[in-house]
Amino acid sequence: MTKIMPDHSSNLTDVTNIKIIQKRYFPVVNDVEVEICEDNGGYLFVRHNVYWWLAHRNKNPDPVHNCVLDNLSLMTNNRLDTIRWSGYSFKYQTIFLAENGGEISTVLLPLEMFEDFIRWSPKNYGGHPPPDYLDVKLGKWLENNSLKDLVKVSNEALKEKEPNYSNQNCSFFQSLIKLFDLARK
Repeated sequence: MTKIMPDHSSNLTDVTNIKIIQKRYFPVVNDVEVEICEDNGGYLFVRHNVYWWLAHRNKNPDPVHNCVLDNLSLMTNNRLDTIRWSGYSFKYQTIFLAENGGEISTVLLPLEMFEDFIRWSPKNYGGHPPPDYLDVKLGKWLENNSLKDLVKVSNEALKEKEPNYSNQNCSFFQSLIKLFDLARK
């Protein structure tokens, strides 16, 4: 059977491959910073770079050398205690950051999957006390907590501070979102 290697380059002309990130949150838990992305549908994701930094102490893993897609699949199908993520398909995609117009090629992990990955870390030391690594510190906190709750609190705080723009014309980014939605149809 022939295995075709995925193209990890960013194809910016294909607007169907672009996900727009409306907000990013940077909660700090036990001295561990996590970037959480929210798309225009309200779904929460964590970029694979964050997981790789916490678990492997490398912020920018090489897609081929570090076998990023294969290793993420290995985690979901062989290491996690749950079948919730079995068969999940990972792919590189371009995300557009609405806050500053930046474009990033990344693999987006659903927030709950990221939490399952990190919760697994402290259990990975065969009964020995785990070291004081970032993934272990966050994993211990996640045993009884969720990052989703921190995002919810952050959103509520932002709503109290932000003025209501509901009666004004669409912003540049809202227009851009509409353009992408039209291009996908």
